[in-house]
Amino acid sequence: MARTKKSSTKRSASLKSAGAPRAGRGRFRGVTMAQLQAEITRRRNAIPALTRRAADLRKQLASVELELKALDSLRTPTATTAPSAELRRVAKATSGKRGRKGKGGGPTLGARIVETVSASTEPVRLRDLVSRLSKSMGRDASKSFLVQVSSTIRRLVDAKLVAQVDRGLYKSV
Repeated sequence: MARTKKSSTKRSASLKSAGAPRAGRGRFRGVTMAQLQAEITRRRNAIPALTRRAADLRKQLASVELELKALDSLRTPTATTAPSAELRRVAKATSGKRGRKGKGGGPTLGARIVETVSASTEPVRLRDLVSRLSKSMGRDASKSFLVQVSSTIRRLVDAKLVAQVDRGLYKSV
């Protein structure tokens, strides 16, 4: 058996294990290690700025979706409309770490509560509100849902988006 001659290029063990391209092969032909390291550093430094930009774009997208929701409610003659600034306040008052979208990308529970209370001409009882919301959302009017609506409406009252007339009675502001 003939021995094959080892290549004379001296690459560090970490570069060999990482599968770094050898100089003179592939798309990195003629690029030095120093240039590659500089490019990696440049791209790593760009990550925070890109992350901030992505967050800003997500906020803009949420704002546009809220405006679309407000414009869509203008099309339906029975629904009362709320300006996009009010929808943003609703989303801000009811959103936690989860964000502004409800389950499945729809409106949040707080936005639905404000819509339902605003659509009513007289004050709404909490139990009636829960039954209307459960029908519109397609879910059971269970005790846990009642607790969710109750705690969300409390946050809306604190944010002055809904007024509490009496115990268990709410109207739009």
